[in-house]
Amino acid sequence: MLRTRLLVLSLKYNYLCGNYSQKHKYIILMRKRIFFVLLVSVLFASCTTTKYAIQGNYELQTTSTNLKEVKIIRNDQIYTDEFVTIQPKLDSDKIVSLIITNHHNSTIRILWDEAAFVDGRGSSHRIMHAGTKYGDKEKEQIPYVIPSNAYMSTAITPIDANNVYLWANNGLYTEVQQAQKALERYKEIPHIVRLLFPLEIDGQKVEYMMNFEIENWGITGVKVEDTTEGGSLVLILSAVAILGTILTGM
Repeated sequence: MLRTRLLVLSLKYNYLCGNYSQKHKYIILMRKRIFFVLLVSVLFASCTTTKYAIQGNYELQTTSTNLKEVKIIRNDQIYTDEFVTIQPKLDSDKIVSLIITNHHNSTIRILWDEAAFVDGRGSSHRIMHAGTKYGDKEKEQIPYVIPSNAYMSTAITPIDANNVYLWANNGLYTEVQQAQKALERYKEIPHIVRLLFPLEIDGQKVEYMMNFEIENWGITGVKVEDTTEGGSLVLILSAVAILGTILTGM
């Protein structure tokens, strides 16, 4: 231990007097470079903290028609009747992805102009489907034909999506207990949106009304940047600690 200390003192003396061997100069230079890299890394690093967010996904619950009502198959979110199979999925961007399969013995037509999206406040919105130019959203949309034993994949969205109310939790909670209390409040309120999807089958209009409700409620941890004074203090103390370590070993 004494020998190591004497070596450090000797290096410091040589540092002050400028008496270095090439090896010692190289060691000092590398230490300076390491210090610079570590210092920059610490100063630019983000101190993060964990906050808590509530999450939930819209899932298809029931589908009714002007002919009959059938409960959805909950495991795979598929609606099936004697004419069609419909696989809808609503995401947080107000887009409904659809796969429609015609297993009837005749052609089916999708009546786009009569379809509608009903948001969480009960407001009805005209929709447009994939392939429609935004500038043509108010124009007539030609019905789409699905032959027997064929399917199509598409996506639809309200033409005025910015005015559509869809539940989304943008709040973050510092304590998990706060998030749990908020979650219980959310669960007490129904969050339902609907999609009216009319088809023409054998010359008859069949109106499918799909009801989506939030399921799979939960709380998730979110890493966020700590911009508080405490976070800045941690960065400063880390930089000072690195500086002290480098100088002590010099």
